[in-house]
Amino acid sequence: MTMKRIVLTASDYGLAFGVDRSIRALVSAHRMSAVGCLVVSDLWSREFLPLRECVEQAGGRTAVGVTLVLSGAFEPLSANARKIFASRFPSPGYYSRRGRFGLLPDEILGQEIRAQFDRFTELYGEQPEFVTLHDALDRRAGVARLVVDALEDPISQGLAVMFHQPRRWGCRRQARRIAKLGGASNPGSAEMPASLDEDALQKFYWSTLDGEPDNTCVWCRPGNGDDRLRRIESVEAVELREAQLAYLKGHRFLLALTEKERFLF
Repeated sequence: MTMKRIVLTASDYGLAFGVDRSIRALVSAHRMSAVGCLVVSDLWSREFLPLRECVEQAGGRTAVGVTLVLSGAFEPLSANARKIFASRFPSPGYYSRRGRFGLLPDEILGQEIRAQFDRFTELYGEQPEFVTLHDALDRRAGVARLVVDALEDPISQGLAVMFHQPRRWGCRRQARRIAKLGGASNPGSAEMPASLDEDALQKFYWSTLDGEPDNTCVWCRPGNGDDRLRRIESVEAVELREAQLAYLKGHRFLLALTEKERFLF
């Protein structure tokens, strides 16, 4: 059996304190490959330092990047995006409806992407190692192209772009472009099951990932419920986060990695 790397990734650092503490606990235990940060969150200015210190103390093996937010209940950072979107971004459906006809405000969205990229660097003290998209927006027409257009220079310096649907035609096209620029992207993607059943989570790591390529990104959503998180998400969603966290902290997760010859770093 050939050893394969999976890039276990939590992409919502900054959402709530219970999420952030859970992610840092997994980083400290060497059980998290990559962390995507929501720099549009009001928590980012408070939570970046504990993350940076945690990653450094754990040996710096966990990659830290930006989860670009262009949809949902967050306020844009750039002035022009605030002018057209006001206090919150549009829904993911906005990108499907307008992107297929080439009607997205490319320049304004590009400014917002760069503003979020720069916001990370401003506080964290170094450039992000990767970018990905909140709400899996690379599934929407034209959005993956916007990211590459806006971040060509950092990509040429080795910035990675992590897709939720790398096999989608638009993402494959952008992956070729990223490679030509000198960056990297993930060849495969899988989501940790939304299940409270530990056996279902074990089956995912034991057999479901068998057909995925090396460096497949595995998206997870660990967290513990706090007042903020419970206001944002349903009781069921919080319970699913807690189930994922418990599994990833447990011995069965390490057993699956060892027996199936998978590694996180």
